[in-house]
Amino acid sequence: MKISYTQLVDFLNCKRMYYLKHVLKLRSKVLNIPYIIGSLAHEAILDLLQTKDLRHTLDIYLQKYNKKVKDLRKSKNIILTDEDYNELYNYEFILKGMIEGYMFKNKSFVNSVKLLSNKSVKANINNAIIFAYPDNLIELNNTVMVYELKTVSKLTSDYIINIKGNFQVNLEMFLFNFSKKESVSSIYYDIIKKCQYRLKRNESVIEFRNRLHDYYLDESEPNFYQEIFVNKHLQKIFLTLLTNIVNDFKLCGDNIDKYYYNFNYCFVWQRCEFYEICHKGFTKQIKLNFIQVK
Repeated sequence: MKISYTQLVDFLNCKRMYYLKHVLKLRSKVLNIPYIIGSLAHEAILDLLQTKDLRHTLDIYLQKYNKKVKDLRKSKNIILTDEDYNELYNYEFILKGMIEGYMFKNKSFVNSVKLLSNKSVKANINNAIIFAYPDNLIELNNTVMVYELKTVSKLTSDYIINIKGNFQVNLEMFLFNFSKKESVSSIYYDIIKKCQYRLKRNESVIEFRNRLHDYYLDESEPNFYQEIFVNKHLQKIFLTLLTNIVNDFKLCGDNIDKYYYNFNYCFVWQRCEFYEICHKGFTKQIKLNFIQVK
């Protein structure tokens, strides 16, 4: 049995969601803009950490952004609304301002951190291969750490507390150390608050960009947060925890009735893509909003 850490996280969050996503392999046609924007921002910041060149990063980002939007418009598997088009237009400028503000406020970190190449990692737990493809490792002050970048709508103290117990990130660290692939001492959390500004009616693009520029460069605004942290308690119990989870995987098998709903997860980050299936049934109309991938 092979289990990715993404599958583990989905299984723990909601077993029924795991079944629909990984067993039936359903994907929603409804555009998930926060996921797309988060991915683009992630790629841009990693490029900035690698090259230390803001202009290069912005040029690469704009090329990728325009290609992504073009592909979305051409795709037959994505449903785009007028609101989606407006959001995509706004985010072209919002993300540019975010990258510029990040460089301005975190210049010392950008210039001193070393981005290590991606390394896959795996471990045999209870006769199951748990594997991961972590986003990145970094080296800072001769210390190797898991690098976790997040873009969030609200940067609150509660969010910061909760993120430190994030299962997926701590799992990456555990797997590296358990497999002795790399000696990783801690996790570097890098959190960016997404701007909620939108282009106003009768506002020019230049005026909008100036507002974004002022927002991200405002020293009084808590738009960026960085902290080195490790959940030592979670690391200590991970082996027992993973052994129990693997047992649970084996017990569920292909029996849909054993993949229980967790309705507490429906709105954790945003509305789950399978919300309508779980609450209204897999009707003919709802089926039109999904595709099945191979």
